[in-house]
Amino acid sequence: MATAAQHASSPVHSPVPSVASRPTSRYGSGQTQHRSSRHSAAAYSISLTASVDDSDIDDDLARAQARLRELKAKISAQSKENFLLERDVRNLDSRIALLIENKLASEESEPIGITNEAREGSLPDRRKLDFYSNLFFILQTEPQYIATLCTLLSMSEMDSFLQTVMFTIYGNQYEQREENLLLSMFQSVLAYQFESTTEFSSLLRANTPVSRLMTTYTRRGPGQSYLKSALADQINYVNDHADVNLEINPLKIYDEVFQDALQAAHGDLSAVGIPRVVSSEVAAANERVREIMRPRVELVQKITGSFFAKITSSLHLVPYGIRWICKQIRALTRRRYPATEESAVCSLIGAFFFLRFINPAIVSPHSYMLVERQPGERPRRTLILVAKILQALANDPAYAKEPYMLSFAGFVDDNKAQMNKFLNDLCEVPDFHESLEFDSYVALSKTNLELSITINEILSMHQLLEKHSHALSSDKRSRLNVILRDLGQAPPVLPRKDNITIALPLFSRFQSEIEEQGQKLDITAIDLLLTEAKSVVVQILRSVPDSHAIAHRPLDLKLIAQFAASDPSDQSIGLKGLRLLSLSEDLFIHYETIIREEARSPKTSQDEEDQIDYEVRARSWQLFEDMIVTLSSEIEDELAQLGSLREKVASDISSLESVLATISEHNVYLKGQLASYNSYLTNVRLQSGAQKSTLADRRGGGLLDLHGKSSKTQKSQLLGPYKFTTQAMQKEGVIAVYNVPEQRVRNLYFMVHSSMPGSFTIGLHYKGKSSTLIELNLKLDDLLEMLRSEIHLLDLEYVKIYVPKMLEFLQKQFKRR
Repeated sequence: MATAAQHASSPVHSPVPSVASRPTSRYGSGQTQHRSSRHSAAAYSISLTASVDDSDIDDDLARAQARLRELKAKISAQSKENFLLERDVRNLDSRIALLIENKLASEESEPIGITNEAREGSLPDRRKLDFYSNLFFILQTEPQYIATLCTLLSMSEMDSFLQTVMFTIYGNQYEQREENLLLSMFQSVLAYQFESTTEFSSLLRANTPVSRLMTTYTRRGPGQSYLKSALADQINYVNDHADVNLEINPLKIYDEVFQDALQAAHGDLSAVGIPRVVSSEVAAANERVREIMRPRVELVQKITGSFFAKITSSLHLVPYGIRWICKQIRALTRRRYPATEESAVCSLIGAFFFLRFINPAIVSPHSYMLVERQPGERPRRTLILVAKILQALANDPAYAKEPYMLSFAGFVDDNKAQMNKFLNDLCEVPDFHESLEFDSYVALSKTNLELSITINEILSMHQLLEKHSHALSSDKRSRLNVILRDLGQAPPVLPRKDNITIALPLFSRFQSEIEEQGQKLDITAIDLLLTEAKSVVVQILRSVPDSHAIAHRPLDLKLIAQFAASDPSDQSIGLKGLRLLSLSEDLFIHYETIIREEARSPKTSQDEEDQIDYEVRARSWQLFEDMIVTLSSEIEDELAQLGSLREKVASDISSLESVLATISEHNVYLKGQLASYNSYLTNVRLQSGAQKSTLADRRGGGLLDLHGKSSKTQKSQLLGPYKFTTQAMQKEGVIAVYNVPEQRVRNLYFMVHSSMPGSFTIGLHYKGKSSTLIELNLKLDDLLEMLRSEIHLLDLEYVKIYVPKMLEFLQKQFKRR
């Protein structure tokens, strides 16, 4: 038989041995009665939030759940890869722009993105791996540390940080516990944002690490699924009418009018009758422009209305997490600015929901895989206008940067109240904190939690925690600081080719956490035994046909246990039966111990002691059997939901298959973009032709051509190696600081060669030593990126290099032609 999709894999309850007699007891009205009345609900809650271990069960639900888990894992992995590809596209685009701007041609030794897939492997140091397992368990379960880091990082640090947080630490986008922990982190980040922002108008609108975090969250699987259901039809309708011109900018319409007049005049400017260039005010006042503009405005309003209607009617499809963030924005706004009008509160919700979530997808639907082909110029302009009007609806006041957007003022006024109602309705979702407490407790005792994570993600996070440890926790005895001390100094990240993916187990070495969380939730040993026993019973019933004798109602838990323990045909069921009998005995012992403690008195006589023993045992059996009756009823209720649960899992599978197909298509699109970029760079290399070094045959001034052949006869990519004395480099202004004694400076020298355009290997040597002191691989775009990030000094341990002068020096000395 099958059970709930949410079912606990931890077992459930055991059967009751028969009781000969049940005399009435004067004991058990205190602590025992309290436990018997409340522990069932607690155990039931824990049961529902634990994960199912149905690996040895083969029923329809188990197979469906396995498929569901497979889809969730694939979506999480694909989402992470897409995020990395998008980051690589941005970085490559940025570097190409820098190179073009500086009139340089650069060649990557390893194309970005093409070899981005990490290889499988493991960390060699098991002891350190255990420390990292503890560290990332703390980071996942205590999200305040992640939240604090978000407020400390620069924009340049955010991409790699977001990769680790959104797609690794909280990468299972459909797992309730991880999602709730991530939302708890958002709560802390938003609280800080509200406290630290001085101007209300800039809240959630500025491009900050926090806004990047929120945007990245909306791009995950659930958000992508909602966008497709709410926007795809409307966007495709606009895209299918590529010939419809809905431009409403008076200047552009005026240009259309002028071109029509010029064509009518057969190209004779003197016969056109209107000036070629006018101001926007003159264009807006032109009668022909107004005639053209009027029906276009009406049609744009109609299209925007269809978008707005679909969005508002799809409220129930908005992912819980996005709605919960809206709820926090409203609560924080009312708390921080209690006198703020309702429309201003709604505008902040709109700054997240529309500015960061809905409108980017409308403006760039191809990037969100909402259309099959890139929108043409006219559909793209229409979609931009729709996004502007929707944002105006969400803003307070509904300002317009362009005067011509005032044409939609009536539409905005008519729909403003409905927009504010929708934004408030978004916030009407329940909180999750109570269930998260149970989930966190269950996670502490799990042995199968793990992260799929790269070594460089581990090392980068270690570096950030080390850098900001004082801001994260001032308590030296905190769990985080204890782990960081055990780990020691953070190692440098590995070269890209050495970065591997590992399965990092997650567990807490602090056993006090389990006790603390259990006390907080008032969970006892009996609760845990009941939860495990309940799960065992459910697993046994799922392993037999519905027609089996032990599946008949009402359930007989004693019969179930005895059957399973004595079943020779299935070893798995037999072990479950033995475990159920063991749990039964443990439960009775716990009840008996509790009642005996309540009944104990220091002045009890021997006769009274004998009577107490008899009554304690009888009362224990009575409580035990009462609990079994309750347990049987709970199990029957869950099994009765089997059909609807199967349907729900099937529906979830269908939905997730659609999400996976969408993000897989986006993955192909991104890889295509990267291939195009790398193809562009390859063409630049091919066009570079034969190369020749300006250093060839130069002697003196500290610049010696040691090994390189004359470039007049050399057709290869290699230039050098060339030797540069420290005196020559200092004269060029390249060396800013020496970190060696002055008398040893003259013994240092550089060996530099270029194996390809824009790529250099710089080695620092010491006279008399055969080995290189330090070697550095640099590309011109690396140096350009440093300058853009205002990094002017490059530390080579023995010397510090002045980056602008190094860039100038390499350009001059290694110019290829």
